[in-house]
Amino acid sequence: MRKQVMDFFQKSVTSYNRNGKVQTRRYKLEINIRELIFYLNIHVGSVISVVGSGGKTTLISALARELSKRCRVCVAASTKMKYPGAGECDRLILRGSPQMLQPVTVPGIYYVADEEVPGHKLHGFSQEMVDWARANTDVLLIEADGSRTLPLKGWSDYEPVVIRETDTTIGVMPVFLLGKPVDETNVHRFDAFSQITGAKRGDILTAEHMLRLIESPKGLFGKAVGEKVLFFSQVQNEAQEDMANAIVDAGDLSFIDKIIIGCIYSDDSGDPGCPLTSTECDGEMSKGAGI
Repeated sequence: MRKQVMDFFQKSVTSYNRNGKVQTRRYKLEINIRELIFYLNIHVGSVISVVGSGGKTTLISALARELSKRCRVCVAASTKMKYPGAGECDRLILRGSPQMLQPVTVPGIYYVADEEVPGHKLHGFSQEMVDWARANTDVLLIEADGSRTLPLKGWSDYEPVVIRETDTTIGVMPVFLLGKPVDETNVHRFDAFSQITGAKRGDILTAEHMLRLIESPKGLFGKAVGEKVLFFSQVQNEAQEDMANAIVDAGDLSFIDKIIIGCIYSDDSGDPGCPLTSTECDGEMSKGAGI
């Protein structure tokens, strides 16, 4: 049965789950990141883990930029992530480094990791660093999956790596491969992908394949913690929006709390915009000022 959603920029259509709570909303193609923060209910203390494939880093970067206008934002990866480029990070905090002893008192983006590894990457988000980040920053944004920049993936038994403190798991999945052949050139861990979806090398990707990726206990939300949000990413036109809707129509996604269809863009209007008030974030910063 098709799930009703809310089109945030046009008419409001509300869907309720069996407990009488609002269940889903849908965004139009271009997503205002400020509105998305409201929709996801990101607040001081939020721990957001992002899993899936094409679009995770873009989403985390956009959320971090907006939230950092007023809050201390921790960006981390439970596996590996690229080293931050110029202007992407206000401070890098590595496990056991002197940076852990310096107070984090101003809004900004703080990359947190266990260590640097070859390939100009950061690795690990141990319990020690999770605890440090929760005590010293306001919001945690965690890249909890890897796809080697390929648009789709299958999962090994240990993936994705979602920490138990997570309150929202966002599953990211682009749709532009629908109707195209799949193989190792566009799918990470193709053998695992094939086991989940039934697709063989060279098969045309269908909505049914994508639905199996979403629904499978070994798939996108197989290790999700907290609220589940499905984000059909990199949707830039009506044809691709129709593809995403075809996946929704193909099965019962009632276990998903929210569905988003669209493409991230940044709002450069000049308005500070972050829905977390300066009072909220300043209060949290004052608590950690002496650490």
